[in-house]
Amino acid sequence: MTNAKGWELFREVLMENGEPFSLQKTGDNICTAKRENGGSTEICIDTEKGTIFVGSGKGGDWKEFRFDPSDEDSFTACAERAVVEADSRLAKLGVIRRGDVFNARTNAELLNMLLGKSMKGYMKCTYMLTDSFVLLMHMFDRVTQAGWLNRELADGTVVEQYVGTYAKKFESHNGLPEDKYRALFEKEKERGRFVFKGVYKLSAESTPDKRIWVRVSDETDLHDF
Repeated sequence: MTNAKGWELFREVLMENGEPFSLQKTGDNICTAKRENGGSTEICIDTEKGTIFVGSGKGGDWKEFRFDPSDEDSFTACAERAVVEADSRLAKLGVIRRGDVFNARTNAELLNMLLGKSMKGYMKCTYMLTDSFVLLMHMFDRVTQAGWLNRELADGTVVEQYVGTYAKKFESHNGLPEDKYRALFEKEKERGRFVFKGVYKLSAESTPDKRIWVRVSDETDLHDF
């Protein structure tokens, strides 16, 4: 069986399952599965090795399904499980909820997983979604390299407090952020994962050196603020 034949059979399985998502070919053995709501994940077929992988990101959260390369029925059964897995992931990415965990080691891997990007070295902690809505990746309870301490209070409010040396404060950090809403992800670097905390709005009580963020929603599709 060739990879081309494998994709032909996979698309037949997809149609039989009501086409819950579309496929966009990005290589000889890999396609991007997408939904209209913007969610995406990767599907990789290797008919020589008898494997189908579903996931995203280098070193990311991939799930393997195995089949007998000489048996089309074995491939079809494997493809059906892969379709269910991809659909489940896309459903999760469509609307994410407080407490959802994303196994990604870097900011770039998280963005690739959530937004269908193909970034390799994105280092910023923010990513603009709309003019007023930003995706933010924070580590909590430790001082960042830029001199900020991020804490979550008991009521769910998040406080960004500048505790660095004012003479070394980056000019871009002066004043208040223009983005009023943030989809906040806690970065747990040691565990290689991100945890979604919710959508937050900048409080009117904020000052340039103490920014107070109040949670306004426990879920988002990353397009709705």
